[in-house]
Amino acid sequence: MPDAELRYSMNEVKRAGKVLRKPQPEGITRERLHALDVFDNWQACHSFPLNHFYHLLTDAAEAVPYGVNPANVVQRRKRQSSIIEKLQRYPGMQLTTMQDIAGCRAIVRFIEDVQPFIAEFQQRSAPHKLHDVYDYIAQPKPSGYRSVHLVYKFQSDNRSFNGRFVEVQVRSQWQHAWATTIELVDLFQRQSLKTGYGDPRWKRFFALVGSAIARMESSSPVPGVPADRDERNKEMAELLNTLEVAEKLRLYEFAATSIESGLEDVPHGRQMRYFVMEISLNPLKVEVRGYREEEVKEAYADVANAEKNNPDVVLVAASSLEQLREAYPNWIVDISNFDMIVKVALLGDFPHEFRL
Repeated sequence: MPDAELRYSMNEVKRAGKVLRKPQPEGITRERLHALDVFDNWQACHSFPLNHFYHLLTDAAEAVPYGVNPANVVQRRKRQSSIIEKLQRYPGMQLTTMQDIAGCRAIVRFIEDVQPFIAEFQQRSAPHKLHDVYDYIAQPKPSGYRSVHLVYKFQSDNRSFNGRFVEVQVRSQWQHAWATTIELVDLFQRQSLKTGYGDPRWKRFFALVGSAIARMESSSPVPGVPADRDERNKEMAELLNTLEVAEKLRLYEFAATSIESGLEDVPHGRQMRYFVMEISLNPLKVEVRGYREEEVKEAYADVANAEKNNPDVVLVAASSLEQLREAYPNWIVDISNFDMIVKVALLGDFPHEFRL
């Protein structure tokens, strides 16, 4: 577990957030360098709470009887660039109150598994304060995003960790296929569709698919999407053709096969528990490094250092490479689930029992 000690006051952390929110000047300033140091320390203080919640989720996944389809649990360290972009999108947000600096996720097989899993997890997370719940399944975002977010405040006698926010996401496989595919398009097209920005045609396409998935799962439709199935499917088919969605996704899948190759180079025998993945798009190059359980401090340090030169760096924790492949198809791209969802949706009369 990475050791961390909060070296700055809350006011200093707030000031660092204000500095990082400003557009980056040409040539790094002393003020920005200090802000980045404060930020690195603040993020490091979330590592222990994040790992703790990751293990709570793993215990919950093992306890709930899913038969041969257990929940898949992973954690991901939020990228520095993503945090700075969020500060810029929301001028009133403080670095000290951002709720998703630390986040982990459980992907269950079916939508019916979401609430039983949450109930099991909440029994285990009781010592910590449940700060907020965002049910984006009952009330989907206009983008089409659907998931349940539980925001906790970590409770500890250690002031470096006490009160740090941890966001837990629980979603179905269909919802996960949607979310990872939109991240894939964002990555290769340099857009921000996931956060509501970018090409309006792509945004509309994902909203339509999100609503189709909601209908498959018999849950709330996405706002602003036609309730009439034929109207919705006609618009989806037109965008599918205009945007050349299938062709582009196949291209991105082909380009990202090097990520799979990179993972194959990580030694299996060392029982890796953490993975740092660094991607360069032009030219396409992927570097994957694995770390054992006792090397987690080195993993956190390496990803923080890599982010200084490349924003497309991610640190993930998973119990195996196979679980990593399943949880992050935007990095180890497998778009077959999303593609199947679109095809079945366009058939019109799909059975409720349709499963991936």
